[in-house]
Amino acid sequence: MQPSPSDERLPSGGVCSNSAARETRSLSSLWRSNGRSCGSSAKPHYSQRAPRMTYRRGVLDPAPNGTNDCSAFVSSIIYSSGLRVTPKQSNFVAFTTANMISWGEGGDCFKVGRFTENSSVVPGDVIVARRHGVGHVVMVDRVGEDPFGLRKIASVNDCKREPNFRDWDFTLTESTAKRASGIKIGPSIWDAKKSFSYSARGGNNHSARVFVDLWRSACEAKFGKPRALKFQNGTYKSRLIRHAGNSVVGCTNPNPPELKNQDCVKSCNL
Repeated sequence: MQPSPSDERLPSGGVCSNSAARETRSLSSLWRSNGRSCGSSAKPHYSQRAPRMTYRRGVLDPAPNGTNDCSAFVSSIIYSSGLRVTPKQSNFVAFTTANMISWGEGGDCFKVGRFTENSSVVPGDVIVARRHGVGHVVMVDRVGEDPFGLRKIASVNDCKREPNFRDWDFTLTESTAKRASGIKIGPSIWDAKKSFSYSARGGNNHSARVFVDLWRSACEAKFGKPRALKFQNGTYKSRLIRHAGNSVVGCTNPNPPELKNQDCVKSCNL
């Protein structure tokens, strides 16, 4: 029996992930440099409403004030990086987390990730979580040599304990359309080791909970026990997905759209 797309082991580093990460930093820097985020009080755009992010004649124009929500932001990164969600995709679509939580099950251009003994998160990984009909999605931006601090783990039994976030070495990018404590509206890049707290591990924050699941999966993979990176407990669902790149026909776009106003950051060292 052939493995299903969700169980297929992915190559270390994925495909086109570095391109997606570069585009991530371009989008975030662009909107910040134009004053389109950083605590904007503008009315946010949610993907399920009429998109403010427009796509006309091959040009993708971000919403004013950087107020696209998380899924619209990630959708724009994917499409402007020359990647498609489905082989037949011909125009930009602001997908929602309700769509993304099922990506990687076949028929699209993503595969559910699987860590190995020597590889865990990589730039361009998409991480989505949903609970009670509400979701959030982020993308991995930069990754250090030991993203989850696994060098300090000596035994598979240590994978059962809570992670030490201070050992983590990667950054994430997201866009939020809802003001929360310590969180501004608009796109941002943040350091994982500084962003998770003990209270987040208790299960109240499903965006943090998925990273505890991913840490534990990476830890177990280190000791030869890999698993597909999708999780479900009651109404809580999450997964890490990677783009298939050229391994699936039609999943890359040889003529990616222009991102409006991106000239201002092309010379930046992002």
